[in-house]
Amino acid sequence: MSKYDFIPDEPRAVIAYCRVSSREQEEGYSLDAQLKNIINYAQKNNLQIIKHWQVAESAKKEGRKAFSEMITYLTEHDNIQIAVIEKIDRVARNFADIVKVYDLIKAGKEFHFVKEGIILNNDSRSNELMNFDLQAVMAKGYINNLRDDVKKGLEEKVAQGGWPASAPLGYKNNKDTHTCDIDISKAPFVKKMFELYATGEYSFQTIGELLLEEGLHAKSKPEVPLCKEKIRVTLQNPFYIGIMRWKSKEYKGIHEPIISEELYYKVQDILRSRKKPNKRKNSFLFSGLIKCGVCGSSYTTEIQKGRYVYYRCTEYKMRHKHQYWREEKLNTEIENVLSSMKIPKETFEVLKQTLKDAHKSEADFHNQAMSTLQAKLTKTQSRKDQLYDDRLDGLITKETYLEKFEKEVKAEKQTIRDMEKHKQANHIYFETGLRILELTQNASRLFKRADDEGKREIINFVFSNLTITNEKLSYIGKSPFDNFLNFNDRQDWSG
Repeated sequence: MSKYDFIPDEPRAVIAYCRVSSREQEEGYSLDAQLKNIINYAQKNNLQIIKHWQVAESAKKEGRKAFSEMITYLTEHDNIQIAVIEKIDRVARNFADIVKVYDLIKAGKEFHFVKEGIILNNDSRSNELMNFDLQAVMAKGYINNLRDDVKKGLEEKVAQGGWPASAPLGYKNNKDTHTCDIDISKAPFVKKMFELYATGEYSFQTIGELLLEEGLHAKSKPEVPLCKEKIRVTLQNPFYIGIMRWKSKEYKGIHEPIISEELYYKVQDILRSRKKPNKRKNSFLFSGLIKCGVCGSSYTTEIQKGRYVYYRCTEYKMRHKHQYWREEKLNTEIENVLSSMKIPKETFEVLKQTLKDAHKSEADFHNQAMSTLQAKLTKTQSRKDQLYDDRLDGLITKETYLEKFEKEVKAEKQTIRDMEKHKQANHIYFETGLRILELTQNASRLFKRADDEGKREIINFVFSNLTITNEKLSYIGKSPFDNFLNFNDRQDWSG
């Protein structure tokens, strides 16, 4: 690989990336020839190349480094908005590269592809953008399903009895053991809170006031009692009997309980007996899906005359005039928007071909990843076998054997988890592709036939934002649907 630096003398400074395949090299198409084409393109379009990367496909490791350097450079330099690449397949053929380029386009950067004469940016409207956009969304979905290392690490910590979050009231975090120790200054208050509520004679507010008299107050507010919500959450938390609730699952903790199970469950019985029935969250079709275009607050629901559902701005951020919307009216508006997503047959065929092309990249990525992980798993098993033989032959001590064997078992479990993530991502990838294809042809019909849960699923799949400004419903489509909504009004599609 070599880099060329030029002295910029035009305001539109750009960078360029050259890469030729082994086949192209055999056919006599060199890196220098590609560079020449890119320089000619730049001169014709008043672009000044200030940095350039060039690499042959045969040097794969070097090529990955060069592409990553180019992406990083474009990301870190605000004065550089454009990258010039000779052919779109220089990036579209690589699953991970698609996502990087896609993210930069969404961030406002431009990519010029010389051979095809394509410019991809946020304002592009063409079949080429649709193709790239769709491949990028599919690739991003797959890779996002693999990027849960932080989540996985937290769950693993909880499963081992540790606590990865701020300690609850009455405890303090122990950074050495990654769990919680009893806070002797606060724990007695927590125990008193449970004991008072267990009598059935005290409300949350009264308990807060009594504990304030004894010295427990709201954070940084010595004269204010704990709020009722804080007391409710504390009384419902099984952490105080040694059980940790994390992501709707319960785990046995290694911390010391503050109260007895008998006291805890007595409090739960009283809480259940006093609980007022309330409506389930998102029990209405558009609950949680609409924002106000005037103030940015959420829209809430009201029932009028016992059966008519209306939506209105909560005015949480500011008071202003606004209209009430009937649920039936919103439903009709969404149906009309989805009806606009009927695309011509030739464009539908392009869409299908794009999904097929994207699947080829996904299959290569998936198969290579699974092959690498399987090889890693085989090596781990071989190391375990060797440790066992060494122990039998007396070459290592029992302590050394147990220490190293445990390390290999952990590595084995991690590899198996990674393989499962790839399998799940692969499955979701197929489901997403089929769902996209289905909705681009039949979104309105499917929406009309669906129940409320099905309609919410379609809305969340197609739209990233729904806002109401007085009498107008506005929307932003998720990729790739933003390319298809109001398709018949578009003038820049060529099928």
